[in-house]
Amino acid sequence: MKFVGQISMTYEIECETGLHIGDEGTLQIGGIDGPVVKDPETDHPYIPASSLKGKLRSQLEWATGNVTEDGGVHWCSDESVLSCPVCRLFGVPAEVEEITGPTRLIIRDAYPNDETVEKWEEFDMVLPYTELKSENWINRLTAEATPRTNERVPKGSVFETECTFRLFDLSEDSSSTDNEPEDLQYLSYLATGFELLEGSWLGGNGSRGYGSVTTSLTNASIAVIENTGDDIAFAADDSVCDDTEEVQIESLVEQFRDKLPS
Repeated sequence: MKFVGQISMTYEIECETGLHIGDEGTLQIGGIDGPVVKDPETDHPYIPASSLKGKLRSQLEWATGNVTEDGGVHWCSDESVLSCPVCRLFGVPAEVEEITGPTRLIIRDAYPNDETVEKWEEFDMVLPYTELKSENWINRLTAEATPRTNERVPKGSVFETECTFRLFDLSEDSSSTDNEPEDLQYLSYLATGFELLEGSWLGGNGSRGYGSVTTSLTNASIAVIENTGDDIAFAADDSVCDDTEEVQIESLVEQFRDKLPS
C-alpha cells in the first residue's frame, strides 16, 4: 500500500434559508434556547466539519442502501469494505483499516467568506452576525403556547470549506505504476453527496424550513507523488481550474490520471 496523491477542492455553501447548527454547551439561564456554534476568536458562526461530513455520509448511506437497522453509522467489517463507496470515502474503524488503509476524505471547518462577514456587520439585528427565530409549540388540547427562540445564520450567508481526497494504491506490489488507483472511481460519490445535501438540509430543524443550502465546487488543486530514483517529490498544481467555468469532478479525475507516472 502506498500514498499516490491527493485532490484538494474548495466548496462554497450558501444558505437559502436560516441555518442552525447548535452549540448546547453555551446555554445560559435567560438566554437563547438554541444558540449556534461560533468561532471563539471571532464570534462568527461557522459550520463544523463534523456536521458537514456526517450529513454527507448519512445521505450516501441512504442512497446506497446502507442504513443499519439500529440507525447507527454504517461500516463494512469484511472484504466488502473494498467496494463500498461509503467506507472507501468516509473511513472505517481502526480494526478494519488494515484492509482499506487510511480515511480518504478530509473535510475542514467551513468559515464565512469576507463578503458574508461584511454583510453581517451591516445588519441591524439583536445579535451580531445572527438572527433570532421565535417559534411556539401549541398544546393540541389546551391551545397553550410554549415559546422558544432559536439563533440562526441569516439567509444568503456563504461559507467556504476545503475537502481533500487522498488516493492510495492498495496493490501488493507497491512499485507498480501500471494501473491507476481504484480510489479514483469513488471521488464522484463526493459530488453525489453534495447534490443530495441540496435536496435535504444541513443542521437542525430541517423539516421546519431551516438549513436549505446550495453548494458549488469553486476551485481545486492536484498533487501526486513523483518517485525519480532516490528522490521523492510531492508535485502540486496550485490550481487546475478555469475561473470562467464551473469545476467538474469528472475533469479532476481526468487531470489526475494525466499526472500519474507512466
